[in-house]
Amino acid sequence: MKFNFRMQKVLEHRKVQEDLAKTDFQLALVRLNAEIEILQSMVDQKKKARVKSFEVETNPLVTSTLQNAILEESSRFQVLQDVRIEKQKAVIAEWEKEVESKREILKSKAIDYKIIEKVKDKKKQQFLEEESKKEQKENDEISILRHASRNKK
Repeated sequence: MKFNFRMQKVLEHRKVQEDLAKTDFQLALVRLNAEIEILQSMVDQKKKARVKSFEVETNPLVTSTLQNAILEESSRFQVLQDVRIEKQKAVIAEWEKEVESKREILKSKAIDYKIIEKVKDKKKQQFLEEESKKEQKENDEISILRHASRNKK
């Protein structure tokens, strides 16, 4: 006799929900990582601007008028870049919240799936035990009948 789990459709549905939650979580994580890369790029640009400013200041070949203009432009860029960096940090904080939310949803869906899966495993174990008992009972009956038929001879 074959094992038939009555809640198989529920188990499959929960597995689909878990898979969708995994996909949502992965997409949110990818987006968070992209936003972090953008932030890192902004920080790198600011560092490069500082290095260029230092090179201009220490270069004796650059005239003071040109040096002042370049340093002023670099200073404005760095100030604006600081603003952009702060905005990007806020974006990252929002995505971190989103990722954490998706992680909690995934955790919940995984637990829901595992519950039904454990129920299935217990039911299957019960089924196998009952089948084993039935088989043992049949074997015992056959053995008793054989023994009884031998004694009649």
